[in-house]
Amino acid sequence: MQPNAIQALIVLTDPLCVFTLDLVHDGVTSEAEIARRVAERLGVSERRSVSVLDGLAGIGYVSRTSLGRVEPRGPGHLGAVIDAALDQLDLLRAVGEEEHALDCVEAIDAAWNTRSDDPGRRVLGALFRSSPAGARFRARCAEHTLGQPWPGDASEVA
Repeated sequence: MQPNAIQALIVLTDPLCVFTLDLVHDGVTSEAEIARRVAERLGVSERRSVSVLDGLAGIGYVSRTSLGRVEPRGPGHLGAVIDAALDQLDLLRAVGEEEHALDCVEAIDAAWNTRSDDPGRRVLGALFRSSPAGARFRARCAEHTLGQPWPGDASEVA
């Protein structure tokens, strides 16, 4: 099954999702260990971390193998997720939504930077969130228009 392109953008721009997937793809299989590490690194509750993991399992981005265990979805699935997101970014650019596409790329970079254990990279993630591009990104998420052509003038948000 081909991943939903907009869903892929949402996942790849969320630091909690990115770090969870990173841990799973690095071989961490214990749900409790994943929840603990995500909570510790990103400063959220373990309950929130479990909720993210449940969501990723629910949409098929990770597989539950047994009680309390997960694994990557399978060879190539994460690549398909990334490809779907890239296709959506290409679509945005093709319809003249270059700023929207660029904001998404910056949000993806910010998500990976935020999940990093390098304090310098984490600062870069925070800088994006406080920028005009970060404000446009949050507005698109709140309006459920991330990855879709903006129905109005996105510069009004900045």
